[in-house]
Amino acid sequence: MVQDINDNWPQFISPSHVTVSEDATVGSSVFQLAASDADLDDAGRVTYRLVAGGGSAAFSVSAADGVVTTRRRLDRETEDRYQLTVVATDAGTPARSTSAVLTVDVADSNDHSPVFSTSRYVVTAPEQTPVGSVLTTVTAVDADRGLNAEVRYDVISGDEFGTFDVDGYGGELSVRRELDRRWRSEYQLTVVARDLGTPPRSSTATVVISVDPVTTTPRRPATPPAFPASPYVGHVVENVPAPCHVTRVSAITADDVTVTYALADRDVSGLFSLNASTGHVTTAAILDRERAAVYTFNVIAVTSGLYVCLRTCSVILYMLLNVKYSV
Repeated sequence: MVQDINDNWPQFISPSHVTVSEDATVGSSVFQLAASDADLDDAGRVTYRLVAGGGSAAFSVSAADGVVTTRRRLDRETEDRYQLTVVATDAGTPARSTSAVLTVDVADSNDHSPVFSTSRYVVTAPEQTPVGSVLTTVTAVDADRGLNAEVRYDVISGDEFGTFDVDGYGGELSVRRELDRRWRSEYQLTVVARDLGTPPRSSTATVVISVDPVTTTPRRPATPPAFPASPYVGHVVENVPAPCHVTRVSAITADDVTVTYALADRDVSGLFSLNASTGHVTTAAILDRERAAVYTFNVIAVTSGLYVCLRTCSVILYMLLNVKYSV
């Protein structure tokens, strides 16, 4: 009978590289070592152990079955990789052992919230700040990795009318609508920074925006427009289909402003039309001389600019007999 002698060394057959999540609870199993020994009986029975140092303070191994468990909480941001020296020893006489290096990578979990560079941003903006201007940039950093560290920004309160806009990726806070100190002199916005982890984590900061008045140089009062040819006289043949040209009013002003025209009398608004830009007066309906032989109404000229001025002129329209319909 041939008696087996302990002439074989244990050989590791388990992977040498594993990954464990940093949110693994203390005492949880993360991996199982496996080694084989070609000998028989006790000479082929293998036990396991960790060599002191390396990651032995963070992990332990069951001698009997090689199950690797955590001894403390893991933190990828503190240490993201461990090199464990593991030993497989048989029970032969004399005992034979084999060592190997097991690399343990700590995978990131979303255990950190974004942190703003400051909890309170203070900004001053003149009330004539152009729309689209960037007032400030909010920034937040997340200590996680990958999507867990990707941060997006949004305004969640303090801007009920959408006066401002924040770039979701870069954090630039800009003016979306014109500022008016008479309406509101200060805004307190709450900005959120939210990561893309599952579930997401977030934090907030306050942005205080003070709207400053704009100092302007006093201007002299504008000169009212003038109608040099008022009253304006027109003639229209009765029963002619509208629109028919009546006259054209024209106002002049000493200032570099735009003049807009409008009918001052509502009772003729259905009978006549007025081009607000050119001052051309036309009929808006067919007129009958038997109803009215003369129409008199007023036109208003209004100037644009900081100081609005207006002036009124008269239009007199004489109806002419349409020979075709009088016969």
